[in-house]
Amino acid sequence: MVHLHMCLSFFLLIRLCFEVLYLITYISAAQCARCKEIRNDLLKEKPEMRNAQLTALISMKWKELSEEEKRRWNGEAVEPWKLIKWNFFQLLSS
Repeated sequence: MVHLHMCLSFFLLIRLCFEVLYLITYISAAQCARCKEIRNDLLKEKPEMRNAQLTALISMKWKELSEEEKRRWNGEAVEPWKLIKWNFFQLLSS
């Protein structure tokens, strides 16, 4: 019985890890979409700009965005985090 409970807990922990990885990928994709948009705009203005300079400017522009704009690009990433948090606490309580 204890062995079965440990196996189930391990399975749930692995599932939780996959959910976290999925969410990280989801958020990164949203930020990446915004970065591509900014990169294209910057390259139109200054096509000779090097990659390191572009990356630094993109980072600055992302940090300048309001929370509302960041939420727009992050999409519905908050909801999956809530689900993962709930699953994690369910796992701890079992």
